[in-house]
Amino acid sequence: MAEGSSPDGRPKGAARPFEVVVAGGGIAGLEALLALREIAGERVSLTLVSASPSSPTGR
Repeated sequence: MAEGSSPDGRPKGAARPFEVVVAGGGIAGLEALLALREIAGERVSLTLVSASPSSPTGR
């Protein structure tokens, strides 16, 4: 562990990212994730929960 860093490698005093869960897939869920990533960047950890095993784009 480097001096001045926490056990997970973040600088001391650095905030952990907010953990955001978007429940519900589809295009709206994907768009929500993309918008949050663009707005909040690395300040958030994103998870998409969907009942569908495929991606919202159908691929």
